[in-house]
Amino acid sequence: AAAVLLYQIAAYDGAVTDRQRQAIVADMKSAFGADAATAEGLFAFARAASGQINDAANSLRKIAAPIVASTTPEERRQLIDIMLKVAEIEGPASDAQHRLIAETRRVLLE
Repeated sequence: AAAVLLYQIAAYDGAVTDRQRQAIVADMKSAFGADAATAEGLFAFARAASGQINDAANSLRKIAAPIVASTTPEERRQLIDIMLKVAEIEGPASDAQHRLIAETRRVLLE
């Protein structure tokens, strides 16, 4: 679920760039404790899932449910920080990216 949010935040600006992919995979390795193969697999799953979802903001409560159920508030804050970092890889975060981050913050932390 977290990988889907990270992919979606990058995809809001168009096609996900190689720099964004590398950063997302690196963040999944460090924040999620995933090994390289697992992080790449999560990225591939997120790319496919995002194609099915269309826009994570429309399904945010469903996407966030397993995150809320399996993480601490600190881990959820870390995910939001990573989302902002990913949003800013190719330049300033767009309005759509800021809206998804704000809504994610509301759903995960309130």
